[in-house]
Amino acid sequence: GYVVALLPAVAIMGQLWAVMRLIATADEYVRAVTLKRFVAAACLMMAAATCWGFLELYKGLPHLQAWYVYPAFWGFYGLVTPFVRTSRP
Repeated sequence: GYVVALLPAVAIMGQLWAVMRLIATADEYVRAVTLKRFVAAACLMMAAATCWGFLELYKGLPHLQAWYVYPAFWGFYGLVTPFVRTSRP
């Protein structure tokens, strides 16, 4: 039961640890661009989750499980990657 439910969280923590190691060992440019992409994807994910939550509440859209947030975040990361190509603000 609970152990099986927690296994995906362990895998996600391992993947995030690998990303943080990549950022920590990268040069300044790669670190800055990767972090800008990470922040942009997180902002889009928070906006999308908030919007969907209010649409669920007020317009009766179907409820989405919380685990969709993680793959959606990486989807947004993929979407912003071609547009965030410089370390400048």
